[in-house]
Amino acid sequence: GQWFDVMGMYLFVGFAVVYGYARLRPIRPGMFVVAYIAMNAMLGYLLVVNPAIRRQVFAAMVWGALALEILVLLVERPRIEKRWLAASVASLALGYAIWMLDETGAWCVSTSLLQGHALWHLLTALAAALLFLYYRSEEAKVN
Repeated sequence: GQWFDVMGMYLFVGFAVVYGYARLRPIRPGMFVVAYIAMNAMLGYLLVVNPAIRRQVFAAMVWGALALEILVLLVERPRIEKRWLAASVASLALGYAIWMLDETGAWCVSTSLLQGHALWHLLTALAAALLFLYYRSEEAKVN
């Protein structure tokens, strides 16, 4: 179950990485799909052979996606609603902090309605929705 749980996170942030790259260096749709599948196949394998580093891998991917997006903003200067990106990053950062606390057991009390892991899932779902709104807000380039 853990493999599927973490792969969902990798699939989400992996899309942001490949999409950020494709916005800097346009690639054909078929190559986009191949890159996305190849990246996630490698991540899935890594998750099998070394699941202990899943949080660090996810964090590195988030930082990579964010770095690519900052490059897109600086180089391509798209007309896009940056507030959605800021809100997505804030939601993901809060969720990640709660996820780390959940690892220590600080937010995991079986008799409580407030569960850290549940908050992590809700906040990452919110981050995904906000990232969608960010991408959707980009206006098409006029040549």
